[in-house]
Amino acid sequence: MLRVAWLGTYVQTQHDDHEATVQQGEIDLVHDQNIVNSETRFSLDAGITKQFTASLVVPVRIVGTSIRYLAKVDGSEVDLVMPGIHHRNETLVGVADPMVLGSFATPIANMRLVVRAGITLPVGSTEDNPFTPEAETLAHQHVQMGTGTVRPVFAAELSYQRRAWRFGGFGFTQQSVYENDRGYKAGDRYAAGIVVSHRVGKQWSLRGGAEVQGETAERWDGVVPTDDGNRGRFDAMISAGASYAAADRLSLDATIKVPFITEAVGGQLDMPAILEVGATWRFGAVAKKRTHDDDDHDHEHEHGEGHDHDEHGEGHDEHGEGHDEHGEGHDEHGDEHAHGDEHGHGTPTTGNPTTGTPTTGTPTTGTPTTGTPTTGTPTTGTPTTGTPTTGTPTTGTPTTGTPTTGTPTTGTPTDKPTTDKPTTGKPTTGTPTTGTPTTGTPTTGTPTDKPTTGTPTDKPTKPAAKPDVAAYNKPGEAPDLVPVKGKLTIFDFWATWCLPCKKLDPVLVELAKKYPDLVAIRKLDVVDWDSKAAERYLTPGGFDLPHLKIFDRSGKRVLEKSSAPGKLQELIDAAKAIVEAAAKQRGR
Repeated sequence: MLRVAWLGTYVQTQHDDHEATVQQGEIDLVHDQNIVNSETRFSLDAGITKQFTASLVVPVRIVGTSIRYLAKVDGSEVDLVMPGIHHRNETLVGVADPMVLGSFATPIANMRLVVRAGITLPVGSTEDNPFTPEAETLAHQHVQMGTGTVRPVFAAELSYQRRAWRFGGFGFTQQSVYENDRGYKAGDRYAAGIVVSHRVGKQWSLRGGAEVQGETAERWDGVVPTDDGNRGRFDAMISAGASYAAADRLSLDATIKVPFITEAVGGQLDMPAILEVGATWRFGAVAKKRTHDDDDHDHEHEHGEGHDHDEHGEGHDEHGEGHDEHGEGHDEHGDEHAHGDEHGHGTPTTGNPTTGTPTTGTPTTGTPTTGTPTTGTPTTGTPTTGTPTTGTPTTGTPTTGTPTTGTPTTGTPTDKPTTDKPTTGKPTTGTPTTGTPTTGTPTTGTPTDKPTTGTPTDKPTKPAAKPDVAAYNKPGEAPDLVPVKGKLTIFDFWATWCLPCKKLDPVLVELAKKYPDLVAIRKLDVVDWDSKAAERYLTPGGFDLPHLKIFDRSGKRVLEKSSAPGKLQELIDAAKAIVEAAAKQRGR
C-alpha cells in the first residue's frame, strides 16, 4: 500500500527576551513569530503475513517563518541592533527522520488489537547548539529537521465495529534515549485518543474524535533551555474527518483538528487548526472489497507528531498525524483497520490488519495487504465420511456330501448342497450325484432333499448420508433465498473477519452431520458492510454478524436472529432447538 499525505498548520508563538534595540537600547522584548509548518509523508506498507505488516515512512518538511520584535512595555515594533541572530524571515526545506515499523494485528473477543513498534532513522539534518555563549552573538538556527538519533516508537490501537459504526482508542509514544553528536536530545512524545467513525452509503465514511498530545522539553548537553526552545507542551483537541473510496484501490481522505487546550511551557502559542489531506493506493492482490472504513482506519492514528512550538523543537508537524482508524479503509477496504488495525484498524485493518501509514514519529494503522482478518473463513468442508465398501456376494457351487462308509451309494446325500445368494437374487442349485449302493447293486437314487438357497452372511452396508452444507453465493452477492425442498434450511451469513462466525460454523456443520436428511446449511459470505448481501439482508433490519435465517421443511421462515456481542450461545441454542424439534416431529 502506498500513501501520500500532506499535513499543514499555521502557528503564532511568542516568548520574552531582553536585547539591544535601535534607539531604545536594551529593553524587554517579545519575539512575535509566525510559522507555517507543513509536511508531506510518503508511506509504504507491505503485508508479511495475515497478522504482520512492515512499514516505511519518509517525511519531507517545509517550514516558513516570519518574525517581529515588539517592545514589551507598549507592544510597538522595534528593530534590533543585531537582527537575524535568533530568528529570520525564511523558508526551510528538508527530509526529516524516516521511520521503520512493524505491526501485529489480532482479534480479541469482538474487537481488534493492533500493536506497533519501530524506530526512527537519523537522516534529517540537525543544527549546532543555539544556546552556547558563542551562539548568542552569531546567527544560529533553532529549527531541527531531524534528531540525529535512533528513537524507539511504540503504539497500540483497540477497535470495535458494529455494523456501520466503528469505535477505536489508541496510544502512542516516541522516546529519546540519548543525545546526538551535537549534544541535542529531543523531547519524548506521547499521544492518546478515541475515534468514532460511521459509514454513509457505499463510498463515504465520516469520523470524529478527541485526543491529547504531550511533549517533554528538549535538552542541549543535558540542560533544558530556560529562555527559548521547546520546554514542553500539552494539547487537547477535537477532530473531524471524512474518507472517500474512489475505487477498490484508491481512497481519499481529509481531517481537521482543532485544539481547545494548548499549553506551551515558557511561552504563548496560538494554533487554530491542523489540516491533513491524503491519498492511498493499494497494489498487489486485493483480498476483498475495500470500504471507506478501511480508509478511516488508515488515518486515525497519525498521532502525535509535531509540537513545533515555536520554530524550535524539530520543525515537526504540530502533532498532526491525521487519522488512521478504519481505520479499516485501507485495510478494510481493510482492515482495518486493516486497522490494521487496522485498526486492518487496519489495515488496518486486517488486520485488518488496517492499516494506515505511519507518520514521522507516529505509527499509523498499517494495512496488512493480506487484508483478511485472522479469524479465518468458516469452511463448509467436504464431510470426511467415506463411501462404505460392500463386498460382492459370491455364488457358491453346491456340493454333495460323501457317505461315511467310503463306498458311494445311491442313497440320499447326507449334506445338502448350499448356494450363496447371488446379487441377481436367483439362487443356483446343485446337481445331485449318483451314489453307489452298499449292496453292490447300483440303483438310481433320487435325492429326497432339495438344494437350499444360501443367504449371504455379509449384507451391503448402507452408505452414510453426507451433511448437506454448501456455499450459497459469490462473495458479497445477494441472491434470492430459496429453501431446500423438504429440508429445514439454515442460511448462515458470515464474513472472514467475524470471529463469532468462525465459532458458529462447526456447530452448524455438526447439526447437518447428525441430521443429513433433515438439515441443509447454506452459507452466504457477506464480505463487508457495503456488499449487496449486507445491504439486502442485514442493514435494513439492523442485523449484525453472525446472522441466521431458518426455514422449515415447508419453506416457512421460523427464525431470523443475529448474535449480540458476547451472546453467541443464545443463537446456537435457538438453532439447535428448532432442529431438534423438527427431528422429533419426524420421529427420529
